Amino acid sequence: MEAEWWLELCRKVGAEVAKEIAPLAGTAEAEKEVGSIGAGGDRTLEIDAKAEAIVLKALEASGQSCTLVSEELGKKEIKGGGSPYIIVDPLDGSLNAKHGIPVFGLSIAVASGKTLGDVEVGYIRHLLLDREYWAVKGKGAFLNGERISTSNSPKIERVEITFLPGLKEAVPRKVFEEVKYVRALGSIALGCCNLAKGAFDAKLVFRDSCRILDIAAAKLIVEEAGGLVFGKDGSSLNVAPLAIDSRVYFSAASNEDVKGKIVRILED
Repeated sequence: MEAEWWLELCRKVGAEVAKEIAPLAGTAEAEKEVGSIGAGGDRTLEIDAKAEAIVLKALEASGQSCTLVSEELGKKEIKGGGSPYIIVDPLDGSLNAKHGIPVFGLSIAVASGKTLGDVEVGYIRHLLLDREYWAVKGKGAFLNGERISTSNSPKIERVEITFLPGLKEAVPRKVFEEVKYVRALGSIALGCCNLAKGAFDAKLVFRDSCRILDIAAAKLIVEEAGGLVFGKDGSSLNVAPLAIDSRVYFSAASNEDVKGKIVRILED
């Protein structure tokens, strides 16, 4: 698989999606639903479908065989399908985009195989700010071409969280006792990107599970920046299948010291 070639395609797609989708944020058009439930299980907004259509068109025009796994379409084989597997969340942070909250992005992962550990390219674009995060396995993580890295502090002070009110698993009180600053951005992918560039020490998720689409690109970016992405008990997520119905419980840490603290918090 030509990882650098696929990265360049992701960047071209990202520019086109930003051009078409960013002006719609917070408008009446952003609130429109297409009247169906996407393959990922959520109601499909027109802006979700529009972003996904741009990705699909680019893949079909590329002349390359691949398999698309995307939030709205589900699984689609292109020119015979097979490897690589293109894992797409066309609009991560759809609710933010709908209401004009400026935190939403495009997430694309390119994998040589069918599991999370097979991801070779991760690309996430903030669709309002001119920010592109990317990583190629073994070559580091970058923001707009500049190498980025996670914090090396052993302290867990700045945390970004994702949670759903009403779940039996509420945010543990110890999180607020251990950390100084807690933020909830509303975009799993961009939350992880901010950890990758050192803005957060940890990313914590308090919900039943997250779709594999949400973290396929983000996991590689965090790891190539020096961080760690893991299951609730600290276990590896590499064997998780890259399927539309695949879900995982995950956290992310800037370094091993922070990971150890997260695991202890979650065990209590």
